[in-house]
Amino acid sequence: MNDNPTIPRPILILSAFLAAMAVASCSGAADVGASSDPPANDSGSPNGATDQPAMPDAGPPPSAPGPSNKLAFVYRGPVVGCDGCSEAIARVLRSSKWGLDVHYVGPDEKIKLTADVLKTAGVYAQPGGDGDVGESNTLMKQQLGGSNVVLDWVKAGGRFYGTCMGGYLAGKPDKSYPRVSDKRWPGFNLLPGTVGEWIEQSNASVKNDNETVVELLWKGQPRWVYFQDGPSFVLDPGANATVLATYKSNGIPAVLVTTVGAGKVALSGPHLEAEQDWFDSEHVTDPDDPDGRRHHAHDLAGELVDTLME
Repeated sequence: MNDNPTIPRPILILSAFLAAMAVASCSGAADVGASSDPPANDSGSPNGATDQPAMPDAGPPPSAPGPSNKLAFVYRGPVVGCDGCSEAIARVLRSSKWGLDVHYVGPDEKIKLTADVLKTAGVYAQPGGDGDVGESNTLMKQQLGGSNVVLDWVKAGGRFYGTCMGGYLAGKPDKSYPRVSDKRWPGFNLLPGTVGEWIEQSNASVKNDNETVVELLWKGQPRWVYFQDGPSFVLDPGANATVLATYKSNGIPAVLVTTVGAGKVALSGPHLEAEQDWFDSEHVTDPDDPDGRRHHAHDLAGELVDTLME
C-alpha cells in the first residue's frame, strides 16, 4: 500500500458525521481520534491496514453496509485479540480482489468500535484471540453498546468475517466449554446453529490446545491448516449456509458462509490466515507447504473472502 494514501471517503464521511453528532450532543466525538498525519502502515507490509486519517469538514451521513461498501474494519485489542492475528486478517482482506479499504478498530486504536462506527462499514473482521470467550463477549458488548448491534448490522447488509475467537463469538455454544470460557456466552447470534470447541468433539484428531495443524476436507480435497483450539459449527436443519470445509477426522463443519438477512457471515475454526512466522515460532510444520513458499492456506482464506463478498 502507498505510504501516503488518499484519505478514504468513507472514513472522511464517518469522521464528519461523528463530529457533527458531538456538537449536537456534547458526547461521542472523542471516541474517534483526529490526526493531521496520513494513515500509517501497520508493519511496513504493502498489504497492511491503516489507522485514522485527519478530520474533514462536515459532510453527509455515513454510507450503509453492503457489498458495494469497500470500507473494512478489523478489530485489534487486548483480551479479544492476539499478537499478529489482526494484522494477518488485514493482509488477507487487503490482498483480495475486492479493493477493500482496511482500517483497525478497537479500544486502543484511533477509531473506536461503536455501533455508529460499525454502521459505516461494509466488512467487519473479528480475528483470533487469546482471552476467555465469555469475557471477550462482555467486552465487545460494552464497546458496541448492546447485544444485537453486530446482528442488526449484518441483517442490513454487512459482511462479517470471524476466525477462531471470532468464530466462537459469532454464535452460542451447545454446552459449557471450560477450556475456552468460565461461563456460557450468548455470542453475536450470527450462526443458524451452535458453536462447539472442536477438540472436545468425538473423533477429533487433536485433543489439546497446543498450536498445531489440522487436516480439513476443503470442498472434498484434503488440506492442512494452522489450528489452535478453534471452534466447530453445527448448523440447524435447512440453514441457508455453504460449508466450504469440514474437519477430516469427524466431518464436522470447520469453515462456512451463511446468509443472515441482507448480509453474510464467514466463519472459520482454523487460522487460514496464518503466516510463516506463526509456524516458525511454534515449531509447527505444514505438510502441504513445509517452507511456506505457497503461503500456506492463504488461497483458502481468499476463497472464503470471495464467498463472503459475492
